[in-house]
Amino acid sequence: MTSSLRPNRKRSATSELPRGVDIPAVGEYMLRDTLKRNKIVDELENVNLASKEDSWNFDVGELLRPTPFMLPGNDTRTDANNLPSFDASDSLVVLCVLEQLDIHIDLLCQSLPTLASISPNIQVLILTRSIQTVLPLLESLPYSFPVVEARGPPSSHFLRLGLLHPLGGGQHALDAIVLLDNKGRRRLVLPFGWGAGRHARDLISGKIIQHRFREVLEDSVRILESEK
Repeated sequence: MTSSLRPNRKRSATSELPRGVDIPAVGEYMLRDTLKRNKIVDELENVNLASKEDSWNFDVGELLRPTPFMLPGNDTRTDANNLPSFDASDSLVVLCVLEQLDIHIDLLCQSLPTLASISPNIQVLILTRSIQTVLPLLESLPYSFPVVEARGPPSSHFLRLGLLHPLGGGQHALDAIVLLDNKGRRRLVLPFGWGAGRHARDLISGKIIQHRFREVLEDSVRILESEK
């Protein structure tokens, strides 16, 4: 009598990672425990581009009145102002909402060359509660982005984006990257420090989250370009 060996179909922790993620310095048992405890993979798989029907409109024109603040480019900072070629009926907009964290602006800087190659007239805007507060960060970036200071009591930009912090006294925002399509619809929200991105700064799971978010952002821009 012969016995047959059946392959073990249980996926390992590394097989559950988003494609392209490699963490050689972390033992598989440690990675598996982290993924299971934080339910990272399941949550990340639910972060995707929203349909047109499930999104809501946002008035991009409000962000451009008055003219956004810009740091001048220099030898170490490239001018990333695409507003001269901005077309309200055609351009995609990426908003980087800055409140307490800065990891998402770093991710955006890494993705910018790819985003610009996919969508040449895409516009990145930084939305913050106080320009003076984030000025040291802006000066350290490799790109100079247009910056908009949220206005209104409460900060209406945050409220209309659905990113007003529930415990912020009506003034503070939730850190996020937001992608608006060429009709001003909020199609994608990548959360940082909350929701699926609450562990974005973790030593182990942070790399997984950042890679997944960057992948989703770039793929979403491709899809929105194809929808035009």
